[in-house]
Amino acid sequence: MLAGEHALRDSGGAERTAPRANNFDQNFDEDPWEPGGWRCRSARFRSRYAAGLADSGGRAGVLRAGLGPMSDPYTTARPRPGRIGAMTQILKRYDFLAAEFTRRVGGVAAEKWDAPSPCAGWSARDVLRHVIETHVAMPGYVGLRVELTGSVDDDPAAAWAEARDALREILADPDRAGLEYDGWFGRTRLEATVDRFLGFDLLVHAWDIARATGQDETLPGEEVARVHADALELGDSLRSAGVCGPEVEVGAAASAQDRLLAFLGRTP
Repeated sequence: MLAGEHALRDSGGAERTAPRANNFDQNFDEDPWEPGGWRCRSARFRSRYAAGLADSGGRAGVLRAGLGPMSDPYTTARPRPGRIGAMTQILKRYDFLAAEFTRRVGGVAAEKWDAPSPCAGWSARDVLRHVIETHVAMPGYVGLRVELTGSVDDDPAAAWAEARDALREILADPDRAGLEYDGWFGRTRLEATVDRFLGFDLLVHAWDIARATGQDETLPGEEVARVHADALELGDSLRSAGVCGPEVEVGAAASAQDRLLAFLGRTP
């Protein structure tokens, strides 16, 4: 996800190994990252989680990595009433972060897609591939399928736009966005997973692509503060294999953005 090595699956199912602004009202009627909700897990875990869905022969049951089948979201997941206000804020935040990410994707020259990124062993194209794969995998946690036709190898920008639009359509639908599932830390909602986990990825990986391809690296300050607070709460779990490398030392005068990046194992 952020730094390190994890397993990915290509479109044929084979496993390959890869290392690893605007203001808007952020007042929620309920914290979308409530206790028991999905938190940032390693990419290795997420790939196994998604692979469990694929290996189940198309059944919608969600699998915990190495722990066997869990409840079937088609029969147990239910949208929670009264979620419209919070969901609207989640959709606004996704739109904002996706637009920032799109700006970086659109700014990559064709010859730069294979440039090395801050994620060891990954190119800028690999970073984008990971983000798209996550967009496809997350709806599967509640039994929703996202099928994409584009290829990061053929047209990175078009592949990203297709994945972004597919997920946005789900987030804009309260019935689907509010579906619940049994996550690693307990019962949670798809919208909460997207907001806290995918939002984390969109922010940080936008910087990864910008650094890899020589673009503007400035991140939105409010989101930097939010993600840094979340990262601090995660503590040592961020140092698990496949998540983040060791914290990089920066000076006392470092900016908030540089402190976040350093905490996530990146050299600002």
